[in-house]
Amino acid sequence: MLQPSIHIHKDGLENADIGDANLYIDAGQSHFAFAVLDLQVNTFIAYEFYQLKQASYDEILSWILSNNKILALSYKDIFIAYNTKEA
Repeated sequence: MLQPSIHIHKDGLENADIGDANLYIDAGQSHFAFAVLDLQVNTFIAYEFYQLKQASYDEILSWILSNNKILALSYKDIFIAYNTKEA
C-alpha cells in the first residue's frame, strides 16, 4: 500500500534481536516517522519517514503500525513525540 518517502536501515533488521535499542516515533498531522537507536554502539540503525494524506490519516497510520516489521520488534524504550499544534 504505502511506501515510505525515506527508508534507511541495514538489511535483515526486521528479523534481528534488537532488545537493546530504543525506538523514537514522531507523529504529526501529515507525517509519521521513526528511528531506531542501537544503544550498544550508540548509532541509529533505521529511519523511515511517511508523508500522510489528511483524508485517510487514520487508515494509513493503522496500516503502517500493523504492517511494518521493524515497529513490531521489542525495544528497551519507546519515545513518542506528537508533532501537532494541540500537543
